Amino acid sequence: MDVGLLVHDVEPWVRPTVHRVLDEYRDLPELTWGLLHADPAPDAFLRQPDTDQVALIDWSATTRGPVLYDVASALMYLGGRQNAASFWKAYVDHSPASSAELVDHCCALAPSNTGSRDSGEL
Repeated sequence: MDVGLLVHDVEPWVRPTVHRVLDEYRDLPELTWGLLHADPAPDAFLRQPDTDQVALIDWSATTRGPVLYDVASALMYLGGRQNAASFWKAYVDHSPASSAELVDHCCALAPSNTGSRDSGEL
């Protein structure tokens, strides 16, 4: 296959779009990284009824990455931030990331949410 054909074989909007996305990526603030569960589905959480202690099981997909990944995934499984007030409060209270980082980036993930950015409310 002629490599020269591949260089020109894209729609005209592709290159400027890729450059714009890369520029936006470079401008993003650094995120807090840590150990991720990577699939915090509801069935991965076990609660001990007599103590209310919660355990997270099934760590087969564990990896390192931005802690926001697990937060966003859990919020998705819970049906969005409007349904996740107790999860959100507990996570913000114990997260390695600052509450400002979590609020700013979660707000960016769901800008239609009516929660206050300043207060960290959902």
